[in-house]
Amino acid sequence: MLVSVDEVKAHLRIDQDEDDLYLESLIRQAQAAAEDYCRVSFEDDAPEPVRLAILLFVGFYYENRDLPDRTTYGTMRIAFQHLLYPYKRHSIGRKDESSKRITSLLRLFGIQD
Repeated sequence: MLVSVDEVKAHLRIDQDEDDLYLESLIRQAQAAAEDYCRVSFEDDAPEPVRLAILLFVGFYYENRDLPDRTTYGTMRIAFQHLLYPYKRHSIGRKDESSKRITSLLRLFGIQD
């Protein structure tokens, strides 16, 4: 796991041990979500923004397990994706739409062949 239960407990200011198994499950889910989003498997030495994204994910689901709020979820999800986007692997051999637009603009201004 990229983030330990002890790190999550420190982040969330949890003193008791009764939720350790639940926290471990949330960490695994958060890491899987990060790896799915980025289309890559992270090693133990993952960049700090990836680790922070996992902490945000775990914190949200731990604090909001009884009464999830769509606005708070949306905010967390945007932060999660922004932290992970620099590490996202795009499909090989296929450019995404924003990349195509940037290439078109560069050609328009004569910056790229």
